[in-house]
Amino acid sequence: MAVEVDCVVKKWGNSFGLLLPKSVVDEEGLKENSRVHVVLFNPKHTLKDFFGMLKGKRVRPTQEIMDEMRRELYDD
Repeated sequence: MAVEVDCVVKKWGNSFGLLLPKSVVDEEGLKENSRVHVVLFNPKHTLKDFFGMLKGKRVRPTQEIMDEMRRELYDD
């Protein structure tokens, strides 16, 4: 079962570790040396950062791209 949790990165010597809330550790039955799969999400950029990135650049219309894909897929 997947669980999403916000955790804190802490420096331990020359390494970094993730600090998990005790409630998550207890709920998931985690023990020392338990193996977990971590997916990192670092929200450096928000959607707002991307608005205007293509301003002034030539962007092909969606219909043109769709027509090209259709020709490549279905025309012999």
